[in-house]
Amino acid sequence: MLLKRIIFLTFIFLSFCDIHASRNRQVTFKVDSVSFTMTKVKGGSFIMGATEEQGDDVYSCEKPTHQVTLSDYYIGTTEVTQSLWTAVMGEKFKKCGYGLGDDYPVYDVSWNDAQIFLQKLNAKTGKNFRLPTEAEWEYAARGGKKSRHYKYAGSNDLNEVAWYWENSGDKKVNCSPKRYGILKENHNQTHPVATKKPNELGIYDMCGNVEEWCGDDFDKCYYRYSPSINPICISRLASYKVIRGGHWKSDDTIACRISYRSKPVSYECCTGFRLALSSRGQVDMKDSVHIIKKETERIFPGNTFYENVNQPKRCASEDQIPTLVPKEYCFEDYWTQGDFDGDGLGDYMVCVCDSNSSRYEYDTYYAYPDGNKSVEKDTLIDRNPRGYLLVMNRGSYFEVTSYNYECFPSENEDGGVYFAPTLDVSYDNQSHQLHVSYSHGRYGGWEYHFKYHDGEFELVRETRDESISPIAETTRFVDIDYEKGIAKYSVLVNENEFYDYEDGDEYPEPIYEDSEEEIEKTNLVKMSERSDW
Repeated sequence: MLLKRIIFLTFIFLSFCDIHASRNRQVTFKVDSVSFTMTKVKGGSFIMGATEEQGDDVYSCEKPTHQVTLSDYYIGTTEVTQSLWTAVMGEKFKKCGYGLGDDYPVYDVSWNDAQIFLQKLNAKTGKNFRLPTEAEWEYAARGGKKSRHYKYAGSNDLNEVAWYWENSGDKKVNCSPKRYGILKENHNQTHPVATKKPNELGIYDMCGNVEEWCGDDFDKCYYRYSPSINPICISRLASYKVIRGGHWKSDDTIACRISYRSKPVSYECCTGFRLALSSRGQVDMKDSVHIIKKETERIFPGNTFYENVNQPKRCASEDQIPTLVPKEYCFEDYWTQGDFDGDGLGDYMVCVCDSNSSRYEYDTYYAYPDGNKSVEKDTLIDRNPRGYLLVMNRGSYFEVTSYNYECFPSENEDGGVYFAPTLDVSYDNQSHQLHVSYSHGRYGGWEYHFKYHDGEFELVRETRDESISPIAETTRFVDIDYEKGIAKYSVLVNENEFYDYEDGDEYPEPIYEDSEEEIEKTNLVKMSERSDW
């Protein structure tokens, strides 16, 4: 009997301790009659970025994974609600069309709007609320020390924890999420906070409902040089801030993953925020985070590039290949792999991108998939060129034998509308050729075929289908075989006449002028030597 009583009392004591600890993890604040709760996140270390459970559909800006250590802090148990916004700002939240009510999250909020809100909130409470850093956001979303290593914040089943395009409307949407007109007909919108399952720390909606602003500047290469203790990116070159988490019309489950990082495309109807607070009281963010300022000087590649910046040409394993990319550029992806030199080892062609944020511009127009156009002033264009590293497998190490960092431009087109060029690289193991496909909106497409020779890829054939002007007066097809020394031309001379015809009219038979000529066979052009493909 005594033993049973001891066990019973022990159970009661432990239950009380658990309840007490749970209460200590949350602190409630009040503005006027509106209460909001902050959850304490116990500091610790975690692996930040595209960890294994995040799957294969990850982006280069989520790499490399790296260890981060954070101090204790508090984070909003929910996203900032419309009732709290009204209490702080002194005027009712009047946005409509995407969910309206006291318990709904705010949306259509810019980063500057959030800063104004924070200033007023701090004046009313005497605290120092702020936006969470990107690392704080991810650590909290992962569940902190209680993490069960889910893909999403609180579950591997997105429907359990998030409102997103498939479940945020009247019924489940089975069509392409890019067809936003169907989402409107289905009444997809935001939902009241804390109506889905919380994560391990009792925090809600970190992977859906509205995406959330963080305090960091966005640098897609930041993970390569991020400090390990309380990091925050503050860059004089950045032109926008970090957004984390998916939202109610996220077009796929990729954007709802914990490690997904985003730049703002348009914050209309989708973007809100949650609060953060340092656990030591009124502490300025500068006192608790390590601030990184990027160098503004940029070193352009040249024949002595590696000597100029002391960039390594070798690494020990394929996992270390991204470290071979100079800091002025970003590792984008492994374009293709193959046994380029026939030694039985897998070699790599790596895509790199310039990281100059001054080349990001706001586009005036944005063409939707259904053809309609509307003003999207917050649509950002990345006009940085792409390039490559040729990395050869030497058995005990990997070595860069060829590079060209800015050979594929990403320029704006005429007419006020931007269509990003597409670029695809693959290796054909049968022909032992590297194929590069590059097309640029209305101006045409280019195909290049290379063969490996002595640490380089050399151009053996190219085909071009190019327009002379944005509204083509004529189109020219060119096929040049450099090994055979033959160039073939085929010119469509009457394409301009097609623009006077409407749907249903019978087009005239196209007229071509064909010709062929021999070209002088000289040394083949190396991939690294051309500045613009």
